[in-house]
Parts: sequence; structure tokens; C-alpha cells
Amino acid sequence: MEGRLRKITKSGLFSRVNYTWELVDRNNRRIAFVDPKNLIPIRPLEALEGRRVILSGTLSESEDGKDILIVARQIVSQ
Repeated sequence: MEGRLRKITKSGLFSRVNYTWELVDRNNRRIAFVDPKNLIPIRPLEALEGRRVILSGTLSESEDGKDILIVARQIVSQ
């Protein structure tokens, strides 16, 4: 999947977001949450924040079943 990597900021004490990263499209709409647990990055994900990336990995549902989750295996910056 291709998009821009963005760090999720929690909106409050009772935030339901369980993921730290998301992939967004050109209109800043979320394509999928990103789970980097299987990712072996060459550099920290913070260095790629805001940049266009291509993620490859396994697709599944998020914990609430409403969104897509990418369990990332490889990330390539464009």
C-alpha cells in the first residue's frame, strides 16, 4: 500500500486509538493503521513521518473491526 506515514496523536485520556502510526492518502484520510512489530527499519519511523512510503505486509482488521491494519514487514520511502 502506498501513502503518507503519519503518527497518531491521542486526543484525550479515554482515546480508543490503540495504534501509533497510520497511512493516509492525499486528502489526509486514513487508508489503514500501521503495526510496525514485524518491521526491521533501517532508520526510525519518526524519520519517515510525513513522507510518502510504500508498505508491504499482511492486511487484517483492526481490533474494533472497522478499519484496516497493516502488519508491516517492509517500508520503502519515496
